[in-house]
Amino acid sequence: HGFSLSEEGIRSPRDLQTLWQADDAGGIRLSGNKGWVPLPEHCEAYFVVCRASGQDGALSVMRMPATADGVSMSPRNPAAFMPELPAARMQLQDVVLDASAMLPGDGWTDYARPFGALEELYVSVALMGYLLREGRARGWPRSFLEGLTASLTGLAAVAAQPADAPATHIALAGALARTNDLYQQADALWAGEQDAAAERWRRDRPLFQVAGKPRALRAQRAWETVELN
Repeated sequence: HGFSLSEEGIRSPRDLQTLWQADDAGGIRLSGNKGWVPLPEHCEAYFVVCRASGQDGALSVMRMPATADGVSMSPRNPAAFMPELPAARMQLQDVVLDASAMLPGDGWTDYARPFGALEELYVSVALMGYLLREGRARGWPRSFLEGLTASLTGLAAVAAQPADAPATHIALAGALARTNDLYQQADALWAGEQDAAAERWRRDRPLFQVAGKPRALRAQRAWETVELN
């Protein structure tokens, strides 16, 4: 399954242009475009974030089979970082779904916002594990490896907490700040390496900053919630 949120030119979920509306048969019709869909040849279904038709339509999430009528994919050029990850643009033209395709709850609060936090958390855990393996193989300083181990332990503890709790987002912001410090230490260590792995690190390094703004907003809102209570 893939999670489909991003739309080209859209910066706020409130402005999503992928819309759903009820049809005369009691089902759902879904239309719109998604700008970045991962692993299009491997996903059997997508969780599509969309808005109800109308100016102030609430966000919902629909489980949509990848082979549903009206779903088409178009290739997109590989990104500057991680070009090995296949992705496509997805077009939805009057896709008919059963009413049961709609997931319960609010599309933003219950799905999109927690997904963004969990995605960053799990990617960070994978990167810490990767650096730990490379660092041991390359004889990097034990102090750096100890920092990676501590970071992994902290991220695992955050992962066990409720994804929608303000305290979880605050703890995640602090844990990810620590990972950023470790990335900077890793930059200096990779600078002494000239193999293919080092080139991939330098090529993909900008990816680590992509989620910085959403992360800061999640932490800010979490602090505001805590301070109001």
